[in-house]
Amino acid sequence: MRMRVAVLLAAAVLPACGSERATSPTPPRPSPSPRGLAAGAVVSLVRGDTGAPVAGAQMTVAGRIYQADAEGRVRVDDAAEPGALIDVVAPSVLDRQTLVRSEPLGTLVLWPRTSAAGIDEAFTTAVVYTSATVTDAGAPGQAPLRRFPILVAQVAVVPTAEILGDPHAHAAVIEGVARLNRAARGAITFALSPIAPASGPAIAYRVGPADPSCGDRVLAFARLTTRAGEIVSGEIVFCRPETAHDTRVAVHELGHGFGLNHSEDPRDMMFGTFIAAHAADFRPREVEIMSLVMQRRPGNRFPDSDRDLPASNALDTTLVVCR
Repeated sequence: MRMRVAVLLAAAVLPACGSERATSPTPPRPSPSPRGLAAGAVVSLVRGDTGAPVAGAQMTVAGRIYQADAEGRVRVDDAAEPGALIDVVAPSVLDRQTLVRSEPLGTLVLWPRTSAAGIDEAFTTAVVYTSATVTDAGAPGQAPLRRFPILVAQVAVVPTAEILGDPHAHAAVIEGVARLNRAARGAITFALSPIAPASGPAIAYRVGPADPSCGDRVLAFARLTTRAGEIVSGEIVFCRPETAHDTRVAVHELGHGFGLNHSEDPRDMMFGTFIAAHAADFRPREVEIMSLVMQRRPGNRFPDSDRDLPASNALDTTLVVCR
């Protein structure tokens, strides 16, 4: 288990009859200067799972080393221009690598190495940074973090008429979307739609036993199209009509639609092989990992770096098959 104004305007700019007064041109507005990080700025370092301060963390800004106080705060003595390197290191969180950017930097949310919900480095690596299928696992930790564009608030899930006309399959997708939304905690909303929207990302949802990706023992698969780490569109395909009736399969595949990969733990919803005791809903650590993903830029790299984000506009396709 991807605008009549033209005449009036002309009259307005001509000098009045008999007047010798010329109209002064409007001076150009200066372009805003990059904000960067000002001297004396305070940056708060917090854990992404609990929001607790990361006391004692070492933060390096443009080569100068600072140490966070007991409240996780760092006061930056020297100004830093956009593009300056930032590194944050602490035993309890993954190494953070980022840049000074033009927008203000008040808080850096750090990815926990382990959490009370059960996150650890292996789980983070597998579910977020590995492009894995059951038959061909990608190199652990080498894939970019995939998520919907930062400004996207809603994603359409678009079932075919066949799904909508099958009461069991229809009920499964309704419940699957509801469980995914609960797990996403409002960071992004998935909504069923009978037609694809005119704009914005959408996930097609269908039964397709004749699809070439429905190979031996494949129950379903998800195909995501991304650009520079941003999910542009997705497709969920059930290889057997009866598989579309299983709410567990629907939830799992919609997890792929969110951008998650396979877990290696059979207790997780995102475990890649369907077993009799497969989870019926996302576990707390899967919910937590979704929150961490939504606090990252698309294309973020393991362990937690958005320093070298992909700039290409080329489309990439990821196929995840589930058995």
